[in-house]
Amino acid sequence: MISRVKAGARKRMSAKAWRRLQTARARLTEGAANAWARLAAAPAHAAPDIVTVKVSERTRLVRRLDYPRANLRLLVTSSIELRTRLHSSQKEPETVEWLERTFADGSVLYDIGANVGAYSLVAAAAGGPGSRVIAIEASPFTFASLCANILLNDFTGRITPLQLLLTERAGVRSFVLRSTIAGEASHPGEIAGSPGLDLAAIPLDEAVPLLDLPKATHLKIDVDGGEDAVLDGAGETLRSPMLKHVLIEVESGRTDLGHVERTFAEAGLTRVNVVRHGTSATYNWVYQRLDESHQERTRLEADSPPA
Repeated sequence: MISRVKAGARKRMSAKAWRRLQTARARLTEGAANAWARLAAAPAHAAPDIVTVKVSERTRLVRRLDYPRANLRLLVTSSIELRTRLHSSQKEPETVEWLERTFADGSVLYDIGANVGAYSLVAAAAGGPGSRVIAIEASPFTFASLCANILLNDFTGRITPLQLLLTERAGVRSFVLRSTIAGEASHPGEIAGSPGLDLAAIPLDEAVPLLDLPKATHLKIDVDGGEDAVLDGAGETLRSPMLKHVLIEVESGRTDLGHVERTFAEAGLTRVNVVRHGTSATYNWVYQRLDESHQERTRLEADSPPA
């Protein structure tokens, strides 16, 4: 009943008015949640430390990911995990569709910028026990939740978590975090003169043989502005005939779009789909390694004038 009323209201309102209403609703909900949290936390602050610690250990919140084809669960430790990560299928349905359509038994996905692992879990479920996911996340705080979610879903045999910062050359890099909250994204990355954590950084092409990892058939790249560094350190991986599918998130004004296009073209990968995230400047670009006849058909279709 509530969903029908909500859908009816949405149809009667302009997009701008609806966004304002949703923003106001979110602020009210957040304010009420903060008030309840302060009230609930008051007894804990007055209790002995051991009681506070025990309460924290026992209030472990686990909720189901909004993926309808499998019972996948996430550990929820932050509001961004609750509001955003739990709704990853709704947030990026094209990413879920891409995984379901292309990822299968024997496939190997490198989920670069895996965050808490929502799409890694979807890939592992879609690909089955013969698939493999290498989930790479730079933030140590988010990485802890990624590992917890792999264990929670009993996917230790399918998903390998790696806490690495992928760059164009190996070393130790200062990585500036937007926050220490699990599930956070859009970290600024390496900024000269800014404080940050010193993290192990390595090109993907060096990490694969060094760690004896399987070669990728799929790449999913979502690094919020760090695309150049990842791609510049992955030339061999991108040119490998084993790599058939790539999905990369780009953002106008933040990503060097020309560099991304040239890099994939030189690697023999063809862009086959573009999906915009709502009204934002963020897009998912989908690439595929096509055979020669398919490449020629795609080129002719692109060169043909519109009807």
